[in-house]
Amino acid sequence: RFSPRRHQPTVVQVSPAELHGQLDRDLATRGYHRQAPTVVLTTPLDRLPDPAPTTPTLTVSVADTVTPQWLAAWTAIDARPDAAATSQQVLARIGPPTGYLTATHDRELLGVVMVVVERGWAGLFCMATRPANRRRGVATAMLQHAAGWAADQGAHQFYLQVEQDNLPALRLYRRVGFQPSHHYHYRIATPDRIPPKAACAGPPSVTLPRRRPATLAADERGRWQGR
Repeated sequence: RFSPRRHQPTVVQVSPAELHGQLDRDLATRGYHRQAPTVVLTTPLDRLPDPAPTTPTLTVSVADTVTPQWLAAWTAIDARPDAAATSQQVLARIGPPTGYLTATHDRELLGVVMVVVERGWAGLFCMATRPANRRRGVATAMLQHAAGWAADQGAHQFYLQVEQDNLPALRLYRRVGFQPSHHYHYRIATPDRIPPKAACAGPPSVTLPRRRPATLAADERGRWQGR
């Protein structure tokens, strides 16, 4: 009742999905739509490969607060119309140590990424590379610099979350050594149960990885290895 009274959809995050099959089936039976299936990937910081030889000479800078330059770069590269709102509602409220990385070449902006360190884990967010500079090692170079910064903050492992239909990103992260930890998705009440004024759901959250769930099905692992 809380959400409908405030003209909001009822949203349930099913995470880890491997451990909550019954809950997921119950929500589906009640008419909740499945949306945004996502995989959480992890890798040790020290297992990243070196940047590709074709990578241009990069300058990667790190700021400990979100700067107008970083936000403008992220907005331009990722085409984010909600950048200002995201900065105010999300980025400015992050508590743990956070690094905002920017990669440039000859003063030309090539990519950005944000790293948040908590309890030994370094979460990667807002990773974006200019389309003209993709597949040239820019993302790998940023990951290397992010790993060094995160290690200085006490992190040992990377984690990130990628929607399962983002195949280019999945290929990139698998190539540099990331492996699946667990999956999650959202169940959202059907439109006929939501008042017409319902607003979009807020930013997604992620269950911090501990280890790969023992219940991760063998066929799921096989599909990852075969992609």
